[in-house]
Amino acid sequence: MRVTYYSRKRKGNKKTWYYRIIDDEGDRTSGINTHCSSKRAAQDFVNAQITKKGPAFWKQKQTKHQTFSEYAKDWWIYERCPYVRGKLKRNKQISRSLCDIRQGYLKRHIIPVFGKRRISSIKPIEVERWLLNLPEISGRYGRKLSAITCNQILSTFRIMCRYGVNKGILDNDPTKGIEALGEDRFEKGILEPDEIRTLFDIAQIEEIWLGDEFHYTINLLACSTGLRMGELQGLQRQYVFDGHIKVEHSWARKYGLKEPKTKMSRRFVPVPSGTFAQLERLIEFSPFREPEDLVFHGERRNIPITHHWIERKLYAAMRRIGISEEDRRARRVTFHSHRHWYNTLLRGKIHDAKLRALTGHGGEVIQNHYTHFRPEDFKDVEKICQDFFKETEG
Repeated sequence: MRVTYYSRKRKGNKKTWYYRIIDDEGDRTSGINTHCSSKRAAQDFVNAQITKKGPAFWKQKQTKHQTFSEYAKDWWIYERCPYVRGKLKRNKQISRSLCDIRQGYLKRHIIPVFGKRRISSIKPIEVERWLLNLPEISGRYGRKLSAITCNQILSTFRIMCRYGVNKGILDNDPTKGIEALGEDRFEKGILEPDEIRTLFDIAQIEEIWLGDEFHYTINLLACSTGLRMGELQGLQRQYVFDGHIKVEHSWARKYGLKEPKTKMSRRFVPVPSGTFAQLERLIEFSPFREPEDLVFHGERRNIPITHHWIERKLYAAMRRIGISEEDRRARRVTFHSHRHWYNTLLRGKIHDAKLRALTGHGGEVIQNHYTHFRPEDFKDVEKICQDFFKETEG
């Protein structure tokens, strides 16, 4: 535990000294006014307080003096946020990208309303009114905030307040008891089986994909393995084995190669023989030959093809099989629909625990914790996918 000092100029250009208490984990109180005009006097004031209060001095809470902005100063900054640091120290995953999103919510929607308020003065009814008003606010792209986004903003606020109360930093949680908004979740669309067969008919690759084996292969692999786009972008040559892939990384648009989305996302995934033949062909003719090189690289060996290009090429191929852009949007079909298709194809044909192990989805955590799958355990999956996709191989 230690004390730091800083000064501020008050009215009349007079300097006043403040102090903060910083604990061994780096967490600190807000600034406390000593009403002293020199640092030496401020230090004498603090020493007198330590002598007078003893151990209680180091345990004091300062929420009465703290504004929400002061409390939120380091929040969602990956290297400094106490909540994030605690998760990482406990071997729990939280991505930089998620922290960036939550920091954006904090800066755009929470600080402007509650930043100058003392936390102890914020009432639940005010949080309720704020939440109900959020859907009327325009987001970064000019559209009204959806209920899903509003609830994510509330969740950001709630995590911060609940953490403060649990750690004894705050006396009250103004978000307690505030209900989330009702959400209209639209189900992701998937292609019909005949559309999948046509899209990936190798005999029509020239017509449908204009001979582009690169984008044909990344989409075929996504559809026949259920890999996320980031997992495909982050796939390195060294993790492609005979008949299966090992997911070890994912690609984040801002931060590059990183750990997969969750711990369960690290997994083995079998690849149907026809798909694997295409993948081998792509790897064979790649100009980049090192184990760490990306399979779906761009112009550089360690930078993948962008998500924009992947989506653009897929949607163009879909138009060539008769699915207009308007129809695609109405059906809510995207690149991520490949993953939904894969899950739909296998659901009910293999055990749910095995399917979750393949897709990296959460759920039934304890059961999965005691279930260990090896590549050879997925022979049934390989057969199901192979039986379906063999019709596209020509």
